[in-house]
Amino acid sequence: MDYKKFKKLNIDLSPLGLLPGEKRSDYLLTPKGAKVIGWLGVDGIHFCFIRGFGEMVFAVDPTGIPGSHVHPLAENFEDFLRLLMVCGDVNALEQAYRWDRKRFDEFLAENPITDQQRAVIDTLRADTGLTPMADAFGCVKAMQAGFDYDRLQYKRAYYELPLPEPVEPEMPEWTAQFGQGFWETCGRGRPGQEIPIDARFAWNGYDWWVPSVYACGEGLVVDLVVQAEEVRCGFSVSINGAEVKAKSWRSSHWTPGDTAWNLRWTMEHFGCDSSLHWVFYRVSFCWATARKPKLRSLSLTLLPKPTTKYGDHFTAEIGRSIPFTHPFTGQKHTLVVDSLTDKTLPENERRVHGLELPFCYTAMTFHVEPSLPKGSFFVGDGNPNDHPRSVSGTAEDLSGAASIGIIGGADGPTAVFVSHSPQSRPAAGQGALSSLTFEPRKVIWGMRFVRTEGEPITVNLMEVV
Repeated sequence: MDYKKFKKLNIDLSPLGLLPGEKRSDYLLTPKGAKVIGWLGVDGIHFCFIRGFGEMVFAVDPTGIPGSHVHPLAENFEDFLRLLMVCGDVNALEQAYRWDRKRFDEFLAENPITDQQRAVIDTLRADTGLTPMADAFGCVKAMQAGFDYDRLQYKRAYYELPLPEPVEPEMPEWTAQFGQGFWETCGRGRPGQEIPIDARFAWNGYDWWVPSVYACGEGLVVDLVVQAEEVRCGFSVSINGAEVKAKSWRSSHWTPGDTAWNLRWTMEHFGCDSSLHWVFYRVSFCWATARKPKLRSLSLTLLPKPTTKYGDHFTAEIGRSIPFTHPFTGQKHTLVVDSLTDKTLPENERRVHGLELPFCYTAMTFHVEPSLPKGSFFVGDGNPNDHPRSVSGTAEDLSGAASIGIIGGADGPTAVFVSHSPQSRPAAGQGALSSLTFEPRKVIWGMRFVRTEGEPITVNLMEVV
């Protein structure tokens, strides 16, 4: 799938962060021979092919420091699309050169693929036959590590630029804005009023510290510090007795020897030992009331987040036994197929908003020996569902597909149901439903394992008597 063929498909990649715009860049830091294929929409950052490098895709930050402002992302446009199918947003790929794998994975976790992005990714699957890149971060890093940057050529004026000496800016005033991370000031609201807390507690084997919270117009911001390399958790608070889940959160990680100014500022502010690993969280919670309340009591709850791993793929036959090893425990198990039935949606559920839905699917029931705890093991179709098609025979229109939802799967969206038809949903029990397709097919099933470690903890942060 080269770029010219892709353009004929008229697939809009804007939801994935690749915005249309000028085909050329006049920025001095753009290499000679660049053909722009999309813009990020901020700071003039753009993505391009460069004459002499075939369809290798590059990211260019014209506001960056010369020498570290342009990086290759993919060997060709097809690989670039496959990377986008993993990340959901080109922003992750553009910043990957400055991250390690942990930060890259965290960014993807903090910015999950939206329904709009998923629709574009599904369209790419269906119209191009492409599949997501197996190791997106590893591919990008390997690409950049082996690239000869001296091959890039620039306008003469570029070589006359004085190379700036790195000057560390002064540490700005410490503030907190609702919905923003550390040192971010792009929010529209005013900085919050700091309320010192200094609450320390142990949870899941780590020492935690809540130095302060901040009362903002939109809600409450809580800072947390934990001495660890990596921690996965969720957050909620009780404000004056009303339970509120986290609206958004940002995290920063300190690794000994890190030179990033903002991280060193954070370490300095909290007085942390720079020889240790640290994780900093800034979590925002909306007020439970229409107006900003007067804080009388406040407690924080930390929730352990599940970890997911994927297992073997297999085809099913009634009575077939599939041995597998649990990736978390190493224990041997066997999945036994109890039933396998080809089904179709009822006629009155096959059309919605002028679209014909795929209607063929397979239902499977099974049991596992030895058995596994409920909610820790799932089976689903490894392939996506077919796209709805226009009843009128005109070009596909997904604008009315809001009432289509998911009914099964282990590896992402795998089957759809019409939301007003509860009888289309899978019955409770140990079973799985395949993707919906227009024609019956052999299903390749996949295993998914989920583990949650630790118990929730609730810590009282303040109480006005």
